[in-house]
Amino acid sequence: MRGDWGDAKDILDNRRELVRFSINRNNETALHVAAYKGHTLFVNNLVMLMDSIHLELQNSSSNTALCLAAVAGDVAVAKIMVTRHDDLLDIAGSQGMMPLHMAALSGKHDMVKYLYEKSKRMTRGIWTDESRSSVLLACVELELYGE
Repeated sequence: MRGDWGDAKDILDNRRELVRFSINRNNETALHVAAYKGHTLFVNNLVMLMDSIHLELQNSSSNTALCLAAVAGDVAVAKIMVTRHDDLLDIAGSQGMMPLHMAALSGKHDMVKYLYEKSKRMTRGIWTDESRSSVLLACVELELYGE
Protein backbone atom coordinates (compact mmCIF):
# COMPACT_ATOMS: atom_id res chain seq x y z
CA MET A 1 0.00 0.00 0.00
CA ARG A 2 2.88 2.39 0.77
CA GLY A 3 4.84 1.45 -2.33
CA ASP A 4 7.88 0.38 -0.35
CA TRP A 5 9.80 -1.60 -2.94
CA GLY A 6 12.62 -2.51 -0.53
CA ASP A 7 10.31 -4.50 1.75
CA ALA A 8 8.56 -6.15 -1.18
CA LYS A 9 11.85 -7.03 -2.87
CA ASP A 10 13.06 -8.85 0.25
CA ILE A 11 9.97 -11.04 0.15
CA LEU A 12 9.91 -11.56 -3.62
CA ASP A 13 13.60 -12.45 -3.77
CA ASN A 14 12.74 -15.55 -1.74
CA ARG A 15 9.30 -16.28 -3.19
CA ARG A 16 9.01 -14.85 -6.68
CA GLU A 17 5.73 -16.69 -7.34
CA LEU A 18 4.00 -14.30 -4.90
CA VAL A 19 3.86 -11.65 -7.65
CA ARG A 20 0.78 -13.43 -9.00
CA PHE A 21 -1.01 -14.07 -5.69
CA SER A 22 -3.93 -12.00 -4.46
CA ILE A 23 -3.19 -9.89 -1.41
CA ASN A 24 -6.62 -8.59 -0.38
CA ARG A 25 -10.32 -9.47 -0.25
CA ASN A 26 -10.86 -8.12 -3.77
CA ASN A 27 -8.47 -10.74 -5.15
CA GLU A 28 -6.03 -8.05 -6.20
CA THR A 29 -2.35 -8.69 -6.74
CA ALA A 30 0.37 -6.31 -5.61
CA LEU A 31 0.34 -5.00 -9.20
CA HIS A 32 -3.34 -4.05 -8.95
CA VAL A 33 -2.75 -2.11 -5.75
CA ALA A 34 0.46 -0.43 -6.92
CA ALA A 35 -1.11 0.52 -10.28
CA TYR A 36 -4.12 2.15 -8.63
CA LYS A 37 -1.97 3.94 -6.07
CA GLY A 38 0.40 5.23 -8.79
CA HIS A 39 3.55 3.66 -7.40
CA THR A 40 5.49 3.83 -10.68
CA LEU A 41 8.78 2.35 -9.48
CA PHE A 42 6.96 -0.46 -7.70
CA VAL A 43 4.92 -1.24 -10.82
CA ASN A 44 8.02 -1.20 -13.01
CA ASN A 45 9.86 -3.61 -10.72
CA LEU A 46 6.88 -5.95 -10.40
CA VAL A 47 6.32 -6.05 -14.15
CA MET A 48 9.97 -7.03 -14.63
CA LEU A 49 9.41 -10.03 -12.33
CA MET A 50 6.14 -11.15 -13.92
CA ASP A 51 5.39 -13.24 -16.96
CA SER A 52 3.21 -11.35 -19.44
CA ILE A 53 0.25 -13.63 -18.73
CA HIS A 54 0.31 -12.56 -15.07
CA LEU A 55 -0.34 -8.96 -16.11
CA GLU A 56 -3.75 -10.22 -17.28
CA LEU A 57 -4.85 -11.33 -13.81
CA GLN A 58 -8.22 -9.88 -12.87
CA ASN A 59 -9.59 -8.93 -9.48
CA SER A 60 -13.01 -9.93 -8.17
CA SER A 61 -14.58 -7.17 -10.30
CA SER A 62 -12.86 -8.52 -13.44
CA ASN A 63 -10.43 -5.58 -13.61
CA THR A 64 -6.82 -5.97 -14.65
CA ALA A 65 -4.18 -3.72 -13.13
CA LEU A 66 -4.34 -1.67 -16.35
CA CYS A 67 -8.05 -1.05 -15.74
CA LEU A 68 -7.23 0.31 -12.30
CA ALA A 69 -4.44 2.49 -13.67
CA ALA A 70 -6.90 3.79 -16.29
CA VAL A 71 -9.40 4.77 -13.60
CA ALA A 72 -6.66 6.39 -11.52
CA GLY A 73 -5.35 8.23 -14.59
CA ASP A 74 -1.68 7.39 -14.11
CA VAL A 75 -0.29 7.32 -17.65
CA ALA A 76 3.27 6.47 -16.56
CA VAL A 77 2.01 3.32 -14.83
CA ALA A 78 -0.13 2.37 -17.83
CA LYS A 79 2.82 2.82 -20.20
CA ILE A 80 4.90 0.34 -18.20
CA MET A 81 2.25 -2.36 -18.47
CA VAL A 82 1.23 -1.68 -22.09
CA THR A 83 4.85 -1.58 -23.25
CA ARG A 84 5.37 -5.01 -21.74
CA HIS A 85 2.05 -6.54 -22.88
CA ASP A 86 -0.17 -4.51 -25.21
CA ASP A 87 -2.85 -7.20 -25.28
CA LEU A 88 -3.96 -5.70 -21.95
CA LEU A 89 -5.71 -3.01 -24.00
CA ASP A 90 -8.12 -5.67 -25.25
CA ILE A 91 -9.10 -7.18 -21.90
CA ALA A 92 -12.45 -5.95 -20.66
CA GLY A 93 -12.87 -5.22 -17.00
CA SER A 94 -15.89 -4.50 -14.85
CA GLN A 95 -19.18 -4.45 -16.74
CA GLY A 96 -17.35 -5.49 -19.91
CA MET A 97 -15.67 -2.10 -20.30
CA MET A 98 -12.26 -1.68 -21.87
CA PRO A 99 -9.62 0.33 -19.98
CA LEU A 100 -10.13 3.22 -22.42
CA HIS A 101 -13.84 3.37 -21.60
CA MET A 102 -13.07 3.29 -17.86
CA ALA A 103 -10.61 6.17 -18.25
CA ALA A 104 -13.22 8.18 -20.15
CA LEU A 105 -15.90 7.59 -17.52
CA SER A 106 -13.40 8.64 -14.86
CA GLY A 107 -12.65 11.88 -16.67
CA LYS A 108 -8.94 11.13 -17.15
CA HIS A 109 -8.11 13.14 -20.28
CA ASP A 110 -4.42 12.23 -20.59
CA MET A 111 -5.14 8.55 -20.02
CA VAL A 112 -7.92 8.59 -22.62
CA LYS A 113 -5.58 10.17 -25.13
CA TYR A 114 -2.82 7.62 -24.43
CA LEU A 115 -5.11 4.56 -24.51
CA TYR A 116 -6.91 5.82 -27.61
CA GLU A 117 -3.64 6.02 -29.53
CA LYS A 118 -2.43 2.66 -28.23
CA SER A 119 -5.74 0.98 -29.10
CA LYS A 120 -5.10 2.02 -32.70
CA ARG A 121 -7.93 4.51 -32.43
CA MET A 122 -10.44 1.83 -31.38
CA THR A 123 -9.99 -0.15 -34.61
CA ARG A 124 -8.74 -3.35 -33.02
CA GLY A 125 -11.06 -6.32 -33.44
CA ILE A 126 -12.58 -6.11 -29.97
CA TRP A 127 -14.19 -2.72 -30.62
CA THR A 128 -17.82 -2.68 -31.76
CA ASP A 129 -19.90 0.26 -32.93
CA GLU A 130 -21.66 0.18 -29.56
CA SER A 131 -18.45 0.24 -27.52
CA ARG A 132 -17.02 3.05 -29.65
CA SER A 133 -20.24 5.03 -29.20
CA SER A 134 -20.13 4.54 -25.44
CA VAL A 135 -16.60 5.92 -25.24
CA LEU A 136 -17.50 8.85 -27.49
CA LEU A 137 -20.55 9.67 -25.37
CA ALA A 138 -18.50 9.54 -22.15
CA CYS A 139 -15.88 11.84 -23.67
CA VAL A 140 -18.47 14.37 -24.83
CA GLU A 141 -20.38 14.31 -21.52
CA LEU A 142 -17.17 14.90 -19.54
CA GLU A 143 -15.74 17.33 -22.11
CA LEU A 144 -12.72 15.16 -22.83
CA TYR A 145 -11.77 16.44 -26.25
CA GLY A 146 -9.06 18.47 -27.86
CA GLU A 147 -5.43 18.60 -26.82
